[in-house]
Amino acid sequence: SEIKKLFGREKTRLAAESHTAAIGWIESTIRKELIDCNFKRVNGYLFLSENDIQETLEDELKASRNAGLATEMLSHCPGILIENELCIHFPGQAQFHPMKYIRGLANAVIAKGGSIFTGTKATEVRKDGATANGFNIRSGSVVVATNTPVNDLFRMHTRQYAYRTYVIAM
Repeated sequence: SEIKKLFGREKTRLAAESHTAAIGWIESTIRKELIDCNFKRVNGYLFLSENDIQETLEDELKASRNAGLATEMLSHCPGILIENELCIHFPGQAQFHPMKYIRGLANAVIAKGGSIFTGTKATEVRKDGATANGFNIRSGSVVVATNTPVNDLFRMHTRQYAYRTYVIAM
């Protein structure tokens, strides 16, 4: 619902399609490159925090369905005992070991003749390449793969909220 408020219905649908396609791409890449990273499809659940209201879930359900996601409201959250048991079910999510996945991707890049450089800081990103560690690098494609893009300091930074994150404790 926050994405819809900021960017509108069509861009929210595109974001949902992008996330769904990303999971599919990760899964197919894992199979194609034979990456052993404990990948499996899992169900995702969104439930309320103690100080939230049911309307929040209803807004998220409506927004997710409008975006084309096959979500549903459940009367309880499987495996979690909480006071307000309502939750939204997001089927077809994924779980995998991120470090094993990254190692497998790196091995695949190197096996296909690619190179990986660590400790590299990009100071400028352009359509035809980037400047990194003082060197001008020309490229046919540039991918900025960060949580917060470094190539546009205002478009995302002024719209991002830093009030929620995800932590998994085992």
